[in-house]
Amino acid sequence: MKSLVKDLAKLLQEKRSATERVNAAKRQVHLAQLRVDGLTRERADYENLYARARDDAALLRRTALTMIAATRRYGDVFLESQVRAARAVEIYTCGINPQP
Repeated sequence: MKSLVKDLAKLLQEKRSATERVNAAKRQVHLAQLRVDGLTRERADYENLYARARDDAALLRRTALTMIAATRRYGDVFLESQVRAARAVEIYTCGINPQP
């Protein structure tokens, strides 16, 4: 009878220990799930940030190309004006100093 009580006490102690380990494992699983959920949200945030940055980069590229095109147009106008001015000076000065 005494060994039966000892065995029963030992089994009860093992059961309590096992219950504590199960509860600790459940807490660990819960914490791991919280970390996974947090990382999933963080990943979604980074994906949204990347999409916005990609859209912003596309907008900046279009803006830069538009500015380059406008600069080219102005450059063409200025160059054409310089050529006309140079031709006009040449035409008006040709008659002043004739070459022998």
